Amino acid sequence: MNYTGLTDVFRNAPDMQAFDFLEMGLPRFTSDLHLWPQQTRFYWDDFEVNDPITGMFSTKLLFPDALQQAAPFAWQPTALYTGQPETSGGIGLYSRMILKEKPYTRLMYREGDFGYTDLDITFARFLDSRTAVQLGGVNRDYSPNGYRGTHYRGLLTREISRHLVGRFFYRKSSENVTFRDVYGTEFGVFRYNEVWELFRVELMHLNDARHIDWQIRALFNDSRRAYRFNTLDQQTKLRFDRLVVQGIYNRPWKFGALNMLVESGQNKIWGNVFDRKYTDSYLNLKSATRFRLPDSLRLTAALNLNAQWGQPWQLNPALYLNWQNNALDVQLSAEQSGRFPCADERFFNFNGIGANRKIAPERHRELRGGLLWKTFPWNHNRLALVYHHISDEILFTGKTFVNGADRDFAFFEGQSAVKWYKFGFYTGGQVGLAGALLGPDYSAYGKLTYHDRWLKGHLIIDAAVNVKYLGARKQVAYQPFAERFYRVSGKTGGFFLLNYKIVATVKDARLFMEMDNPFAQQYEIIRGYPELYRRLRFGVSWVLWN
Repeated sequence: MNYTGLTDVFRNAPDMQAFDFLEMGLPRFTSDLHLWPQQTRFYWDDFEVNDPITGMFSTKLLFPDALQQAAPFAWQPTALYTGQPETSGGIGLYSRMILKEKPYTRLMYREGDFGYTDLDITFARFLDSRTAVQLGGVNRDYSPNGYRGTHYRGLLTREISRHLVGRFFYRKSSENVTFRDVYGTEFGVFRYNEVWELFRVELMHLNDARHIDWQIRALFNDSRRAYRFNTLDQQTKLRFDRLVVQGIYNRPWKFGALNMLVESGQNKIWGNVFDRKYTDSYLNLKSATRFRLPDSLRLTAALNLNAQWGQPWQLNPALYLNWQNNALDVQLSAEQSGRFPCADERFFNFNGIGANRKIAPERHRELRGGLLWKTFPWNHNRLALVYHHISDEILFTGKTFVNGADRDFAFFEGQSAVKWYKFGFYTGGQVGLAGALLGPDYSAYGKLTYHDRWLKGHLIIDAAVNVKYLGARKQVAYQPFAERFYRVSGKTGGFFLLNYKIVATVKDARLFMEMDNPFAQQYEIIRGYPELYRRLRFGVSWVLWN
């Protein structure tokens, strides 16, 4: 795993893009291709964790080691955790569960030649035959900009009876960093700090096949963050508290399965950029039915009702069709979704930037067709064609928020994997076909991997080299007061990125060396935030007890 975290999980996904300041410690965001970060939802064990103030989710707040899986919903309309399809797109994040894994304790240390250190400890074991605990922590430091990041987590799982399982989860992240403003942006040097916490408790009922029949779950999430602008002698302070309660019901039936979710939540938002404390209450009802049809056909029909106090209700249908045999998988989907305005878009008022209380919700419609096939047992391929339409898109002008004209776009993307002997070769890319594109007009990547046992099997060597090209894209700027990205005139040129990693495994210890951007390619994704830090790193990962 690259040290920069969750965003790099999707480094080579053609249908994803990063909004990265390229400065250690600053927030990082990921979105579906040609969408803004606030238009891509992140679900952590089926709870949405997008910030209710900005509508975005900073991937710096979640370290990948805490996850069992992270994957876009685009090709997984059925979430693994509850079987509940999501018709709004987005990213599904699923926590590690010791009941499905072997106990272990692992220590990882990383050092970089640019003043970076990283200590990561993970502990998981059974306390008795029915009780399991997981503890973990990451401490990261980067001396040039005074970055200090700490991320702690704990998970307690108790099998109450053969059919009842309870879980309690806690997570705390703290981020502190100074943006050094090497190239002189209009906002100058500023300090960012945030403390983000999440508590979750849940009760699950399992049937005789050990599948989940129903769940009752509750989540509390809060954030306290501030920006101090040294050059301008100003600061912003933002706070939110979020409480969510869910009930989930899953029932198999003769021709497939039925899934239902009822969710009620409330967000409290305040800070010096708002004139008072605001409360948003909402209700989501989701239902989906999966049909197993003859001739290897599967059909999923979903209907979501989304309601928020003071906003028009939204009814969002979706349809997924899948046909597959041993070598071929054909996937078609049509979905509609929406996005209610976040707090910043309705209530923000600071330093000449004002919100728009009359702004309308966004509406999204997407058609997607895909083909997955195996030419040979050692080869896998995927192609997809995507069309997306947005009505009443909420845009930031640099001073306020407005509903823009309708926007649509289409792109074609594909991936291929070949495994032969001790090598693996992976390639893919995407090309924009029509419409108003936000990400690169086109992109491509190639990855070569090597795996072998040396010294009569006592030493395992893994190596990987990754090359990626990102084509020209429309220029994007960032307004740190409002924490919002927006489009400005002009385009950025294309550029190549190279990274590699070498890992040597001896028994329970892994020694590794990795390097990003070894040729010091100067580039930027956000205007005024050029690449400054990606260089050589090395470290050790050691399983202390298993």
